[in-house]
Amino acid sequence: MGSGSKRKAVVPAPEPNDVDMSDAQSDVSGDESVMSEKEEIPQPNKAPGIFHAPTTQELVELREGAELFKSNSFKLQLEEFLREVSASESQRSTVEKFLMTLHEHLMNLPSIAPCKPPTMIEKRIAVPYPAPLPSQDSQWTVSFERPSNIQLVGSWANGVAVRGNDHTGFSIDVGVEMPSSLLREKDYLNARYFHQRAYYLAVIASSLSAKGNSLGLTAEDLAYESLEYDIRRTTLVISPTKDSSSELCRSKSPLSIKIIPILPSNHPLSERHLGPNRACIRTSISSDLDPTPTPLYNNTTLLGTTPISHLLLIHTAKSQIPAFGDTLALLRVWANQRGYGTGASHKSDSNSSPAARCVRGFGCLGAWWSAVIVYLVLGGKQIKGVKKQARIGRGLSSYQLFRAVLDFLAKHDFGTSPVFLGESPFDLADWKEQHDAVFVDASGKYNMLAGVPLESLELLRLDAQASLALLDEASDEAFEAVFLHDLRNPRLRFDYSLRVPLDCAKSKNETLSATLEWSSRTNALLSQLTTTIRKALGTRVKACVVLQPAPTLRPLSQSSPTPVPYIELGLVLDQTEAPRLVDYGPPADDPAGSELFRAFWGPKSELRRFKDGRILESVVWEVAHPDERAYIPGRLVRHILQFHFGIELEPVQRTVYDEVVRLPSSVIKRYSSVAENLMTFRPVQTAFDALVKQIKAAEDLPLALVTASPISPYLRGTSTFYPWPVNLGRYPTLPDSIRYIPPMDVVLQLEKSARWPDDLVAIQKLKLAFFVGIADGLRAQDPKIQTAVALDSDATEVDIRDNCSLEVVTPSGFAFRLRIYHDREKTLLDGMMESSPGAKDALRLHQTRFIHMPRHHAAVAALSHRFPSYAPTVRLVVRWLGAHLVLPHISHELIELVVAREFLKPGRSPTSVPTAFARVVQTLVEWRWREEPLVVPLFSALDEQGSKDYKKLVKDAEDACRALRREDPTLGRGAWVVSTEEDVQGLRWPGPKPVVAARVQQIAKATLEHVLSHEVVEKTIFLHPLADYDFVIRLEPGVLPRYGENITADERVWTVSRGYSNRSVDEAPLVGFDPAAEYLADLRRAFGHLALFFHDPHGGDVIAGLWDPKPTTQVTPFKVMLGYSAKPVEEDKVAFNKKGAIAEMEIMGSGLVRSIETKA
Repeated sequence: MGSGSKRKAVVPAPEPNDVDMSDAQSDVSGDESVMSEKEEIPQPNKAPGIFHAPTTQELVELREGAELFKSNSFKLQLEEFLREVSASESQRSTVEKFLMTLHEHLMNLPSIAPCKPPTMIEKRIAVPYPAPLPSQDSQWTVSFERPSNIQLVGSWANGVAVRGNDHTGFSIDVGVEMPSSLLREKDYLNARYFHQRAYYLAVIASSLSAKGNSLGLTAEDLAYESLEYDIRRTTLVISPTKDSSSELCRSKSPLSIKIIPILPSNHPLSERHLGPNRACIRTSISSDLDPTPTPLYNNTTLLGTTPISHLLLIHTAKSQIPAFGDTLALLRVWANQRGYGTGASHKSDSNSSPAARCVRGFGCLGAWWSAVIVYLVLGGKQIKGVKKQARIGRGLSSYQLFRAVLDFLAKHDFGTSPVFLGESPFDLADWKEQHDAVFVDASGKYNMLAGVPLESLELLRLDAQASLALLDEASDEAFEAVFLHDLRNPRLRFDYSLRVPLDCAKSKNETLSATLEWSSRTNALLSQLTTTIRKALGTRVKACVVLQPAPTLRPLSQSSPTPVPYIELGLVLDQTEAPRLVDYGPPADDPAGSELFRAFWGPKSELRRFKDGRILESVVWEVAHPDERAYIPGRLVRHILQFHFGIELEPVQRTVYDEVVRLPSSVIKRYSSVAENLMTFRPVQTAFDALVKQIKAAEDLPLALVTASPISPYLRGTSTFYPWPVNLGRYPTLPDSIRYIPPMDVVLQLEKSARWPDDLVAIQKLKLAFFVGIADGLRAQDPKIQTAVALDSDATEVDIRDNCSLEVVTPSGFAFRLRIYHDREKTLLDGMMESSPGAKDALRLHQTRFIHMPRHHAAVAALSHRFPSYAPTVRLVVRWLGAHLVLPHISHELIELVVAREFLKPGRSPTSVPTAFARVVQTLVEWRWREEPLVVPLFSALDEQGSKDYKKLVKDAEDACRALRREDPTLGRGAWVVSTEEDVQGLRWPGPKPVVAARVQQIAKATLEHVLSHEVVEKTIFLHPLADYDFVIRLEPGVLPRYGENITADERVWTVSRGYSNRSVDEAPLVGFDPAAEYLADLRRAFGHLALFFHDPHGGDVIAGLWDPKPTTQVTPFKVMLGYSAKPVEEDKVAFNKKGAIAEMEIMGSGLVRSIETKA
């Protein structure tokens, strides 16, 4: 879609709140916006009504909009967007008042003497102790003293907060500094520091929930939250309910306060013992000689020292980088829209958004986004052996900086290239050995990417690449796709997604040390699960990530976070490697490698000899049909989950998407002799090639065949059903309901000759003669070939347009319809445009049939080879539109273009059919077709030059669309404008009328809602309700040759015996005979000016209609030739006679129509 229309930039239902994106620390969540305040530039006074030359500043802004943003409208959208995600002055004032009261409350809390760690405080506040849990036999104690300092930390403190997603508003992080007297040097061992931290937090919670507190809070206004389901990162959240008396409720946008216990700068903990290779959890089963390092535990302990340093880092960056605040806002919103955050925190008893799925590992990276900007602009510590990152200019605009950050994320390999913002006291080898990804903050001790799976960073790289490609377009659509679209739903985002319940999951290699390291059994399990599945998939995927629900805010009476109930696996497939049948292992002479391979794959592993002589351990995925290769990634994941983690899932089965594009087995068994599991598009292509060879070998043809160009969807793989070859021996005995033989159109071009006549009527006669000669030549080579020269149903003796064809039925059971292209016809028709009334229609038919369709066929066939999932997606979309009765209004070629756009537009192309289908439906929902064209670069590849051509095509298409709407404001030429390089105006292929286009949009909206909200898509999205139509004509299924294709076909129609039939054994096949289509054409000719007709050409047994309200409801004076059945209503006035029209329709369909139902 282009950028023709103007749209106000509105923040979508905000995404995972920034609770995850806090700058303070992983515990911190600061959802926030940015917008550093800029100095006002004095504007020169201008007299009203007088035009002045633009000022220098105005010229600079105009040039920036044109060159930097590629579009002034894009620049304006960006500025408005930044204002909308920022906090208002009234919100800041409300927060300031509340924080002053909170500060006073916390500083007046009484001390509590040292005691054994209690599990509850005042029998109502649970203490969120992490494992290993303290016991009454513990030698250490916990106590409480008022905070040594209370500091506003995170993004809010620096004015760079952004509004969170899912209506969560803003989150303000408050760091409460625990006095150093509460801690001892060895409290880093066995979670002692975390026990003291948990007790400290619980005491604060108890005081805030006490009756009569100065802030007006109750226990219902307070909750615990644990980011990434890690109890060691627990914070206290003040989120008042609607009935609360707290000042925070007065804000229009929700406000929440997070209280985060932090370490003082003079804390006694020994930081040298918290290096990545140190072991700080000692269990009874661990070895003192070789303890297991605890890098994640150590890193989380050091997290308590980072909020103040990260606050100062942001302050310094903001003072040195003018556009830092706006850049951080754009980056956070971009990340939130893609699930790189904690998600929307909500009470455990509330209904969360079903789309609030978060990429695992990013729930604690609030400060990391600002650190990336600092690293790119201010630089970091140079690491030996790692390529130095070039610095970016400080004076860049927010848009330039945002693009630079995306470029870094799109290219940097975090798995091999560590990043250090400061000098580290720990060895680089230790960092790389203990952490998958390394991004160390300015202290040199805290790894901001600790615990983030490399698989999640792979997805981040792909998302950054896709966004950069979209920004190159710089249109309204690009702005919306980058900043406004919620991309967290896996049905649209991933090529394959799978929900995995964790209630019964258990790792075969579960250990106590891993559970303590990851703080919970579930987190340890997910760490191993992610790595194992990624290893199994190998090159089949570009990314494999775990999505988890947003963490819940739990009541103060619940100490531990609710375990993750389920996860969703999201796969971005490699279209070449994903359907691979064999996973190769080590050779037979490698016993150690073979043992590891068998241990990993279990019973699926086997030793095989391959055709090239190799003997390898391997895993072979057997398929019964080539289409089933698309199921292999799902089968592989299920096997790994079952074998390694004991997770039993339903086996991969044929989905509704597969069922609706396949004929019923009972039809295939009667109709064809080919086995169901062997049918593809290859047999028809083979038959076509053989036919062309036979025509070229035919003797006695006056002109030789030069080229044969297929123009049929069956010959480019986009027809709804496979072209099943009919068994000619059974054809006479087939029931009428499954006798349809689809013709495949082919254009023949003969060698040039000056002997062609200059008379168009004579040319058509000569074509008939050629067809007779070709038919004789084919039968001479193979007597089993059946041929018939056919005239179009509306052909006349003096036709100047192409009106004849040759129907050929091959012995293999395929039917072809051949037409002859003569290039001189166009020249002759051009010369007759003014003298002959039918020349214009004849020329349009000639150009469509002989010029446009072969070009379109070639481009679509090439696209099908480039994107294997393209053609199956077209088949599915055609089936879906047909099932909803709108297919007669939309040409097949137009549907192919609409689907092609999803594969050719900037960004990441879909690799699986379900995802591509969902994106096509989403496009139909969001497309503002009244103002915007749909731009499809079908004939150019998106290389560097192709990208430039695409930008020009977008601009030309938008200009053409605007001009077309000015010329045709009622959209009489069609509602959709689908532009290609060769048809910028989008008039080449017939499109729907506005009424039909609006209907398609409503159907698409309902379909998309179902697809996104259901784990298993049901057939209901292909079932069309008929209640809204004015009348419904029900046809007799038994006489419809295509009824076997019906979406809800009743098999009894063709399986129940109908008695004896007096048919000749030598009965010739009727190619393309479809009485329902002919009846629909008759209805359109007779009543097309009075009603719109809807029908499913794929075996539909109903024709539905909507009356045009203007001619069918108005009362007009009587006159001859009104054009419709009328009845008298007043003196000399008549009205449309609906009953009479319905009766005429029934008479026209005598023998075909079963009944006609009308709306009361």
